[in-house]
Amino acid sequence: MPISFTVLGSSSSGNATLLSCETPAGPRHLLVDAGLGPRTLARRLEVAGIAPPRLDAIVITHADSDHLRGTWRRTLERDRIHVHVPAAHREEAAREAVPRDLLRAFATPFEPVPGVRFEPFVVPHDRTGSSAFRISCGGASLGWATDLGRVPPGLLEHFAGIDAIAI
Repeated sequence: MPISFTVLGSSSSGNATLLSCETPAGPRHLLVDAGLGPRTLARRLEVAGIAPPRLDAIVITHADSDHLRGTWRRTLERDRIHVHVPAAHREEAAREAVPRDLLRAFATPFEPVPGVRFEPFVVPHDRTGSSAFRISCGGASLGWATDLGRVPPGLLEHFAGIDAIAI
């Protein structure tokens, strides 16, 4: 399958998932949420039997500390990794962890890397919401929704025809 994911953390102590996609330019590796620090993430990849890949981008569902850990700042600066966050969370992400020059705000469909398309859908969560995604790559599509207390109107339609879903 041209798209796969490995959940490395999913709890109030940290959320992070490695998303791997086959694109015409070759494999791409993205992190969906960065609620685990870089060292913890590397240890969990090792336990999962996955050699830590070079991250091409990070996509954040929302800027709560269990989805975006402040310990990423040095790694982001060193490796020049762009971090895509919902527009409503831009300032919080910049304050907490992401250098402004690496921050990319989204409100509409976007490609964090060529060949990988994210279509955001705002879902209720706290005061500014969270983003669910329809992720497409190489002809396959994945639905992604975290911190989802209920299914809001329109989300099922947004996910119509996907190949797999992660909730």
